[in-house]
Amino acid sequence: MNNGVFVKNCKNMSLKLFEVMEIEFEDSTEFDRQMLAMFSFGMISAYGMEEKVAVDVVSVTTEYVLIKVFKYSKEQAKTFLKLLINSTKKEQNPTYYRIIHEGIEMYYEYAKDECDKMFDRIMKMYLAFKKK
Repeated sequence: MNNGVFVKNCKNMSLKLFEVMEIEFEDSTEFDRQMLAMFSFGMISAYGMEEKVAVDVVSVTTEYVLIKVFKYSKEQAKTFLKLLINSTKKEQNPTYYRIIHEGIEMYYEYAKDECDKMFDRIMKMYLAFKKK
């Protein structure tokens, strides 16, 4: 797969999360953005595995999405990306690990355009972690 197509598809996939949740970026909270960014990382990772995209391309794409979609500065995006990558190990951050893995599962719902299932999955995590 062409890397440009991969990046564009990942950006669109991440934007879809705001649409599924029926919130505008401007109305989102930092909690919303962090949660959706973790889901996005899982989805991008699953898509990258499916398309056999190099790990470094997945990382660069995730950083790009964090900047363009989630509006983080370059420095914030780099820091958050490191945290996300470290959180792929359950013992590092069990909470982030779970959300990332929900994002991996959600990629397959996205691929089938199952927006209701995506919404339900996101809400389940929101309710589980908003309480903490």
